[in-house]
Amino acid sequence: DDDNNDDDNNDDEDEWWDYRDITFLRPDLSEEGKSVQWCLDHDFFQVEEDYWSGDWYYETHPEEKILHQERLNRTNEIKELIENRRRRLHEKRNCPIRKAHEEMQDAALFNRLQDDLARMRGVSREAIDKEVRSG
Repeated sequence: DDDNNDDDNNDDEDEWWDYRDITFLRPDLSEEGKSVQWCLDHDFFQVEEDYWSGDWYYETHPEEKILHQERLNRTNEIKELIENRRRRLHEKRNCPIRKAHEEMQDAALFNRLQDDLARMRGVSREAIDKEVRSG
């Protein structure tokens, strides 16, 4: 049970990376609001927390070129966090036990609705079942 809670917490922790608003540093030195996912989709890298750019960044910051591999590594870590979270969510959604549980919940709800309908109409549950089966 604790493991499931940890997974849920990890999902919440990682989720913010996908569409988090960041500042994108453009080649003309202007800034633009983008999302982390947009930057990843366009092969840009994280310069520092909340700032992303492309290789042109080093034209105006040549002394930081030494940090490039570290920045690429961090960007890849972020990409991996997002992919892992998406994989975990996909697995949770497609879990056979979860699907079976959801089907049981749906069946229980359907039964309650049929009981309510029978009560509201003043007829037996069997009459409602017959009506449902006949389409």
